[in-house]
Amino acid sequence: MNTLNNIKWSVLPVFVFALLFAGCTDPNMDDFSKNANNKLFFHSLENEAFSPYNAAVLDGCFETCLIAGQHTVAGNMQVMHDKEYLYVTYNVTQEGVYLKEVHLDLFNDDNDFTDVPHKNGNPIPGKFEYKMEWEDGDMQTSHTVKINRSDAGLDEIDCINIAAHAALSNGETAWGGVCEDPQSFDFPGKNWATYFKYCFPVCTVDFTYAWEDINRDNQNGNLRNDADFNDLVIQANQEIIKNAESSTLKLKFTAIARGANYNHAFKVNIPITGDYSLDGGNTIQNASGTLTLMVFNNTKADIPANNQGRYEFGANTWDVNCLETNTKEFEIIVYGELGKYTNGLRASVLDPFITVKSVRPNYDLHIWEITGNDSDDTFQFIDLKGVYPEGEGKHFPNGIIIPEDWQWPVETQNIWGPYNSFSDIDSWDTNWYLGGASDTDLVFDKTIYDECDYR
Repeated sequence: MNTLNNIKWSVLPVFVFALLFAGCTDPNMDDFSKNANNKLFFHSLENEAFSPYNAAVLDGCFETCLIAGQHTVAGNMQVMHDKEYLYVTYNVTQEGVYLKEVHLDLFNDDNDFTDVPHKNGNPIPGKFEYKMEWEDGDMQTSHTVKINRSDAGLDEIDCINIAAHAALSNGETAWGGVCEDPQSFDFPGKNWATYFKYCFPVCTVDFTYAWEDINRDNQNGNLRNDADFNDLVIQANQEIIKNAESSTLKLKFTAIARGANYNHAFKVNIPITGDYSLDGGNTIQNASGTLTLMVFNNTKADIPANNQGRYEFGANTWDVNCLETNTKEFEIIVYGELGKYTNGLRASVLDPFITVKSVRPNYDLHIWEITGNDSDDTFQFIDLKGVYPEGEGKHFPNGIIIPEDWQWPVETQNIWGPYNSFSDIDSWDTNWYLGGASDTDLVFDKTIYDECDYR
């Protein structure tokens, strides 16, 4: 059980939110169901299909706590929006606890609360605009409220207040907010009800990208991927600032680890239609609405080997020292349209990939969760050392995306050791990284970075 003492508010990575939609039908809310492939799909009141895996084609991102009984973190609230709708999601994470009812309302006035039903400053959830309830056997843990953008007033204001109430199966009442969140506030009445503020022009998210760099065609003999996913590790920060005239995309990439003999170039595709300007000095190629940004052209030079320890070709995959990393920053102002990639499980404004340069011909490896390309961006695991027999012959992604500051396995340590939920693409668990490494001795110790100048 989490309490308020050990949980802090956070900005939600866009692609994580895309995977958390679920719910039932109501005149005010839309319904989620499972298709034959067990992927969640969204059905609007007009029966227009919408995939929550692509729900990250959205402009905002925010997360705060769902607090039960005033002191217990029962889950979280996540908020996003696109050009038509505001999406507010309840997620209950407390074990054995489920949603029984949800009530939600929006308001603008922070002073007299005239836009939200209340009495003497105490909100009245039963009179909120949006509501839903479930039976005992439904065991509902997640639900998304979809609100028309114009009803939410998103085109006229920069921020909206959200009062999110839930009745839980354990008899507790829960409210969205608190969590040491500076955007969370108390109602002025005598009860402990809270609300939180969602401001949407700016969205900042952090990623880690990591690769195994031998593609399916080049695996032969003893030349196999060892599945440690540290051949190249890139940490990334993405900030989007939108206004009426343009979108500003600020990007920061750090080449943090390289555990490979091969040399790579790290690049990013960005779907931009129309005019743009670039600050960062690197070449961009424009082809069919795609900008290809060269970030690191030579990873062996950009993050050189440390020539220490057992694996001399590597950098930051074995020895724990303040070793050299390399950071590049870019700012792109888009006057046209900044799009999203939506073919894979995770929608993204970026399509990061590496070009493996030490073989002929060179080849590109994108991230399967973004591209959805099973043939080019995955490899077949051959268990030469008996470390993961259940993975023998199955297909795994060459590149992975992790929505946080991730600890990668040490050199030659397969990823299943510290991350037991990592699976092949046919049984892929999008949340395999949650909870961190099960054994910290199997991952690179980054705590030393707190003392390094470049962190």
